[in-house]
Amino acid sequence: MEDGNVKEFLGITQNACTFQGKVIGKPYFQGEGFAMITLRTSVAELAANGSWVDNTIDIPIMTTDVKKVAVISKLVDDGRELLIETYYKSWQNQGQAQHGFFIKRLVLGRKKYEPKTQGQAVPPLT
Repeated sequence: MEDGNVKEFLGITQNACTFQGKVIGKPYFQGEGFAMITLRTSVAELAANGSWVDNTIDIPIMTTDVKKVAVISKLVDDGRELLIETYYKSWQNQGQAQHGFFIKRLVLGRKKYEPKTQGQAVPPLT
């Protein structure tokens, strides 16, 4: 909080969230400076009956970093496993409150498994 030249010390703060999961669908791009992906992950939650259940959730995650947009456009597609470190950001757009998770660091995991067709079989050892 600022009041003239006086700034309030916020103390210990942290704005970070890590997600790990699979990309669902194709990434969305707007020019070379914006990309958004949907990452499917799960979270264990306590049900009303006292047992733990895994709930699947889809999380929209975006970036406005040109280099990260380039990496996503070249290497990220439906089914790709990712670990993403993000930060939360809120803003106003035409008077409407907006918010989202923005990528700090992106770690590429396995690509989507696609079984080989007959023509792609591995040749026998001789």
